[in-house]
Amino acid sequence: MSAPTVIDCISARVAPMRQAPTQEPLPLIPPTIAAPDYPLDALGDVLGDAARAIAAIVQCPPALAAQSVLAAASLAAQGHADVMHPMGKAIPISLMLVTVAESGERKSTADALALEGIEEAARDAEHCYKIAYSSWLNARDANDAARAAAKKKGKDRDAIRDALDAIGADPPAPLHPRRVVSDPNYEGLLRHMQTAHGSLGWFNNEAGQSVGGTALHDDNKLKFGAGLSKLWDGQAVDRVRAGDGVHVLRGRRLTTHLMLQPGVAHILLSDPLLRAQGLFSRTLTCEPVSTIGQRPFRAPLEANRVILARYHVRIGELIEMECAHADAPNELTPLALELSADALNVWTAFHDAVEATLAVGGKLEGLRGFGAKLAENVLRIAGVIAVVERAETIDEEYMRRAVKLGDYYAGEAVRGAERAAIGADMALAEKARLWLTDATRWEASTVTLRQFMQSAPNRARRPKAKAETIIAILVEHGWLTPNGDGDSYTIEGRDA
Repeated sequence: MSAPTVIDCISARVAPMRQAPTQEPLPLIPPTIAAPDYPLDALGDVLGDAARAIAAIVQCPPALAAQSVLAAASLAAQGHADVMHPMGKAIPISLMLVTVAESGERKSTADALALEGIEEAARDAEHCYKIAYSSWLNARDANDAARAAAKKKGKDRDAIRDALDAIGADPPAPLHPRRVVSDPNYEGLLRHMQTAHGSLGWFNNEAGQSVGGTALHDDNKLKFGAGLSKLWDGQAVDRVRAGDGVHVLRGRRLTTHLMLQPGVAHILLSDPLLRAQGLFSRTLTCEPVSTIGQRPFRAPLEANRVILARYHVRIGELIEMECAHADAPNELTPLALELSADALNVWTAFHDAVEATLAVGGKLEGLRGFGAKLAENVLRIAGVIAVVERAETIDEEYMRRAVKLGDYYAGEAVRGAERAAIGADMALAEKARLWLTDATRWEASTVTLRQFMQSAPNRARRPKAKAETIIAILVEHGWLTPNGDGDSYTIEGRDA
């Protein structure tokens, strides 16, 4: 049985083309690919069940919960294994994820539940770290005092050297237990990497602060984007500063999960500099269908808490388990997971199917950077799931599940590109159209500019120039007809 292909799965979700214009009002937004359900079954019993439990408890979109769970699993697993690429090179299983969801979609609560095991492990380690750090300071100060004594007058050169050699180097500092950072700039991230565990995560459930902050400011975003890309690739990164020397950081792993509101996401994901640099070619993005307005209160079921507890235990085990490393404890040397022959066949079929969609006229022609990295991301996803499920190799089942997830993210990338092409004003005009043509929301059959500015959807009604722009779009497309009095408009296409 051949592996499912991107071109087949994406084609099945493409909506029919827009019909030829008639005397009816023209559509403001062309038909787009319907939002698919997140394939939770592909995540497996531990991760998939945890995502279902979080979605049920929080009443958030399942895809949102799945993104948080997959990101937490990537952070927990990335220090323990790489995956052997069919080209013959071991690559990290670290993932870069972006979730786009409106305010009120309960992003923070879902992310907190997914990271609970990791945060608990960090809290438990903080007390031990404080004791170990105090002991290290004492040992360092003792060495400094011993060196000062060895350099006192009265000793010849050889005696001083022998005394200093006997003292030796300072002991290594204990690693900081904080594995998750929320709003770093690039310099701060590298500085933390010097003294922290080799496996870290950048998680932010309100990542607008990072988009508008120093991390992705115009002066810093290219450096940050290039640095994140190098970490994703598994390359060494360096930090060179006057007075601080040269620090080359090898064997580091970084998972990222940024949760953004749609407006902020558009600013970040459409940034021409970051797109040209290639950061978003490595990113797996989804924008779930909202559940806001469809969430009557339900008391959490005990069964879901039991499922989450099992997931937290497994993630906590991976976080607390020592990772293989070189001389420096945070210079990781993960074991490389091999692919079985059948898994390789499945991956090769997927790779070739994706490659075909990159050709002129293909579904991913406009997303070639993303498409070129998609097969590698599938390898990483397979590696994360395999580590969580205690597998020592990646077999056909793991690869088929990863391919299913890869196809989902390909569809989301195409949907995202279509939404980005719509434009902000056209999207606001569509919101205003839905409001005007629903008689339960706007009862009158006409509307004035003043009424529009008082009652229309947010961001479409203020300032006055914006309201006039939106009304002009609605007039142009036939949804509003001027009444000739210079003030009011008749609403066309109203619901019966």
